[in-house]
Amino acid sequence: MSDYRYSVRADPARNVVYLEQAGHAEREDLLRLRGDYVRALAALRPGFVVVHDQRAVRSFSDQALEVGLELVAVTDQHGASKVIRIAPEALLSRTRTTRVLVSAQARYADVRVSSAEEAEEALRQHLAAFGS
Repeated sequence: MSDYRYSVRADPARNVVYLEQAGHAEREDLLRLRGDYVRALAALRPGFVVVHDQRAVRSFSDQALEVGLELVAVTDQHGASKVIRIAPEALLSRTRTTRVLVSAQARYADVRVSSAEEAEEALRQHLAAFGS
């Protein structure tokens, strides 16, 4: 049994979706997340922002990373303007997140920060600049 956990929460008033992940993800885990994520995106408008907290992620299986490519495509298709990724530098290399984003040719801006406070400040600045 996987120790993977996640949460997805949409804030339609701010046009933001919050994702949080923890543990080691297998393909089936990310397939469940994808379903909840797509349902949350239905409440948002194009130009939305994703605040993605990955601080408690340990790793992703190779098969889970393939679903990660699909998540990038879904994010693009729904018209994201930015993803604010809360992740320590070590996680980016350990999970190969950058490879996934490059392979998927994400069209949205992707910003890495190291704390929830930095993420909220980046979100505040984005919303102020774009009037979302």
